[in-house]
Amino acid sequence: MPCLSSVLHHPLINKEDGCVLGDIRDAYFTPDCRRIVYFILFGDEREQLLPFSAVAAFGDAVMTDDALALMSPYDADRTGLIRSLIGRPVFTAAGRTKGALDDVVFGSKGRVTGLTAGGETFSPSSFGSFGDALLLKSSARRKTPRVPFPEAKEDAPVRTLAAADGEDTQAVYPRDAIAPPPILPEAADSFTPQRIIADYNFLIGRTLERDILSFAGERLAGKGERVTVRTVETARRHGKLIDLTLYSR
Repeated sequence: MPCLSSVLHHPLINKEDGCVLGDIRDAYFTPDCRRIVYFILFGDEREQLLPFSAVAAFGDAVMTDDALALMSPYDADRTGLIRSLIGRPVFTAAGRTKGALDDVVFGSKGRVTGLTAGGETFSPSSFGSFGDALLLKSSARRKTPRVPFPEAKEDAPVRTLAAADGEDTQAVYPRDAIAPPPILPEAADSFTPQRIIADYNFLIGRTLERDILSFAGERLAGKGERVTVRTVETARRHGKLIDLTLYSR
């Protein structure tokens, strides 16, 4: 990718007639410094602007296809645009210097991809403001203290299911790692069929207003049937308790 330092003081040449129109002195950037808008050209003892879109190629010279694209600075809206970035000091939000801005790297369409200072490259989004000094955004982050992994209270021998030599072997694992998870007494029967049927017993005796079908399209209960305990159990096994509730009256 080209950089601003490789463009400055290079001639601008019109490809149609080979005429040197001047040399590049600087550039105008958008207020957030994400894009180059104009190159500042000095030629014929006056300053002119070349829109980035009029650049045909970058090399030892900057090439353009349209000499008529050059415009007077007074004819361009430069409100809020930034120029003369190279050499401005760069500081962190904590006031620490990163040195002076060395260069600006940009793409073929004028989008700025990096700003270098003190041997480091920063993206335009890393900066909070562009003024007499360039200020980087604060990068401080609150660090969450590390929680140590709990150690087992003691080790216990564990018999493996199989051994390579056909004999039982033993391996040592933390006792807490192989303990079965506790089951809360009050939740032990939360999902048993008996408990579910008890929760849906208000449906028993209702009449179905439409067929209840399984996900595979099998009819589990027909329209006009009365809901029984068997109907509730069948709907439970096929995951259709919600349908049974909605379509029974």
